[in-house]
Amino acid sequence: MIDVLLVLLIIFMLLIPTVPTGEKALVPKPSTDNTPTPKIIDPTVVLQLVESPDGPPSLKINEDQVGWDDLKSRLEIIFTPRKEKVIFVKADKKLNWEEVARAIDVAHTAGVVNVGLITDEMR
Repeated sequence: MIDVLLVLLIIFMLLIPTVPTGEKALVPKPSTDNTPTPKIIDPTVVLQLVESPDGPPSLKINEDQVGWDDLKSRLEIIFTPRKEKVIFVKADKKLNWEEVARAIDVAHTAGVVNVGLITDEMR
């Protein structure tokens, strides 16, 4: 009886290391597309909402002034060639959340996938 157990133990000890363990990993494959990728000048895009005394807040994309009417088209121009569609939103503390949410909504419709919020503690 002991002999059978020892034989089974040896068989299982030999079989266990051959069974692959761990997580399946997706390895990136090299691109087959030969077109050159456009160089992105500034990888970080910050949308800033600045309080305005006479109406809706003014907007800046990386310190460039933008109107609410042009926001979607400007963001589409910026994010169309990018693979990482991430924008950071920075707003004045006194602004209503509705205005910030409106700007984030416009960014999502322009193709932005991820939105980060910059707070005063991060500045």
